Amino acid sequence: MTAANPFAANPFAASPFAGSLFDLAGRTALVTGSSRGIGRAIAGRLAQHGANAIIAGRKLDAAQDAAAAINAQAGGRAIAFAANITRTDELESLVAAGESAFGAIDILVANAGLHIHVGDRGRWRPDDPLRRLRRARDD
Repeated sequence: MTAANPFAANPFAASPFAGSLFDLAGRTALVTGSSRGIGRAIAGRLAQHGANAIIAGRKLDAAQDAAAAINAQAGGRAIAFAANITRTDELESLVAAGESAFGAIDILVANAGLHIHVGDRGRWRPDDPLRRLRRARDD
């Protein structure tokens, strides 16, 4: 006979982790790229363990959908913000808003996909190491 899965009916039911090493109650997690996919699953699992989850994605509506789904199952511990992490001002605003909502951020999951060519191209130099690698590869 196998043990019953405590999450079978509702994976975000009252956490069996309370008081254990895996209890994240009172902690706040910022998960970039958490409006879908792996990031959304990570944010959901952190909320399941009791953490406040800051859902961050480039599209606010997708982040809000993810937060609503987590809140429906985890007792209202997720909030959504739109931010492009390649933009310093948006990243700083994201952190400030998260801290305003929940206090200090204890956990950072850097999950957002990032293309190496996105960002301020004005700072790139012709001798940039990535450009040198591409030239060597193409020669």
